[in-house]
Amino acid sequence: MRWTAVLAVKQLTDAKSRLADRFDEATRRQLVLAMLADTLSAVLPEIADTAILVSPDPDVLAAANALGAQPLREPAGEVGTINAAFALGLAAAWHADPSTGVLIVQADLPAVRSAELAAATAAAEQVLNGGAAAAFVADRDGSGTTTMFAGPRAQSPPIPATDPAAAQHVPLHFGAGSAAAHTAAGAVELIGDWPGLRADVDTPEDLLVVADLGVGPATRPLLAHRVC
Repeated sequence: MRWTAVLAVKQLTDAKSRLADRFDEATRRQLVLAMLADTLSAVLPEIADTAILVSPDPDVLAAANALGAQPLREPAGEVGTINAAFALGLAAAWHADPSTGVLIVQADLPAVRSAELAAATAAAEQVLNGGAAAAFVADRDGSGTTTMFAGPRAQSPPIPATDPAAAQHVPLHFGAGSAAAHTAAGAVELIGDWPGLRADVDTPEDLLVVADLGVGPATRPLLAHRVC
């Protein structure tokens, strides 16, 4: 199965507020972009042929372009939840190529390895080929979701490029308690030893976890002496 990755990053002025006691606003902005770079480096080109990054922030969109991802700006006045952004990315992916599977990845996985993603993707293909609408990987405490997989969506007429309703058959419940919500909606949880893939970063404790696992080269300088 071929894959298109979809990622989303919110406005950088709102980024990682729970890390304010470790980083000032300017450094938090840099951290978000660095984690995005390390996440994308694990995704492209080994796992996905292409990646779409949805954001309202021009700096994020510029970074996406520089990192080899397709930038997709959220429409003016319509910036909403992370789930709305993912739905927009799904619609764009299937409009471009309805025969591709879509891999939704949180953009703050600085310790993820391509090998972990490859193993999870192989597991997802088995589940999707068995008839499931979607599969997902839970975060390290089992309550959230870091990654979701959806199979190809070939259909006629073509999927509108900017109509997030086109992706409504995929359960998108990212946020607090998302693992249970995704399971309740019919997505299959994937089980595997993928610590980097499960380690998204929101809190100081998360920083300690990813620092111990080992982060990618873009994030590493920003964590030096800042994770105690």
